[in-house]
Amino acid sequence: TPKPTPTPRFEKEIEEIKSLTKSLKGTYGIFVQDLVSGESYGINQNQVFGAASLVKLPVLVTLFKEVEAGNLDLETKYTLKTEDKRPGAGSLYYKPAGTVYTYREMAELMGKQSDNTAFNVFKRILGGEKIQGVADSLGMSQTNFEEFETSPQDIGRFFYRLYKENILIREHRDELLSYLTKTAWEDRIPAGVPQEVRVSH
Repeated sequence: TPKPTPTPRFEKEIEEIKSLTKSLKGTYGIFVQDLVSGESYGINQNQVFGAASLVKLPVLVTLFKEVEAGNLDLETKYTLKTEDKRPGAGSLYYKPAGTVYTYREMAELMGKQSDNTAFNVFKRILGGEKIQGVADSLGMSQTNFEEFETSPQDIGRFFYRLYKENILIREHRDELLSYLTKTAWEDRIPAGVPQEVRVSH
């Protein structure tokens, strides 16, 4: 992974971001990396934050890695159980126990809807230790799966390596990115980005 470049070159960008956030409550962490040059800059990029649904990203990569290793099949059928259900984001919580989904369908829901029930199922199937091991192998040194913590630079590193470094075969990489594109929340992160620009988030 290219080393983050020193910030002086990006002073103008950093000052603009600080100006946009200075009247807002809370602490903001920003990490920006050019996928072509590898150059990067950030604000509080190494600060550890609550990961919220970003913790689902290494789960998705772990799932696809297990598929590539021959340990899992995305077409495996799973019968939803009452104890699987977790409220919050996602539609699986509202489905009756006994409803059958493939691993692929649940993975897509975990991406597009940030489905907490699908996350709970995969967390149990894959195991926290394996998921943490994948995060570690990606260089996500400030990401703690059990504590649900990460940093902006770790998430930037995740997307950079996923896109550039063949951590998954191309077919699986593109499928995973499709789960993070045109999600249930297109009015947030992609808002203001030109329509022809694809935003995976």
